[in-house]
Amino acid sequence: MKPSYQSSTYHIKNVKYTANRANDGNRNVEGLLEPFFAQTMDGPDSEPFPWWQVDLENEYVITGIFILNRRNWAFRLHDIQVRVGNVKLGKKWNNEVFEENSLCGEHVGGGIGDAVVKKFICLPCPLHGRYISVQIIKFCDDCPENYTSVLHLAEVDVYGYKYIP
Repeated sequence: MKPSYQSSTYHIKNVKYTANRANDGNRNVEGLLEPFFAQTMDGPDSEPFPWWQVDLENEYVITGIFILNRRNWAFRLHDIQVRVGNVKLGKKWNNEVFEENSLCGEHVGGGIGDAVVKKFICLPCPLHGRYISVQIIKFCDDCPENYTSVLHLAEVDVYGYKYIP
């Protein structure tokens, strides 16, 4: 499992929804059942632009990134950008949109659906980089919680091959 990071970590009843739960190979989409998924802080502690990032530890050519959304509260996975590159995210981007790495794809508007896999194909040509990031880039105009941004990821699958310069 590759190391992963997120802007904050939601926790409730001794359960931490840590970043590594989005790239652990488990496809659980139920928020209250183990082994849970990755999620940033909720409610008044949420950030305007929450993010998640995985470190591939080497540079890869990325052809696609598939994101599995949770069941229930699926609308929270809205207005996201998926980026590939060599710049590591940090706390600075909790309050601003990260644009340092190349854009692989984006989803505009309300959530992607209950337990749905959203496929981002890095076209017109594959991108290469060490880091893959997912970030909510604005508040949701057509969501029940249009005043907050909570990023939750059941699983993120990355497709590609080792980069050879």
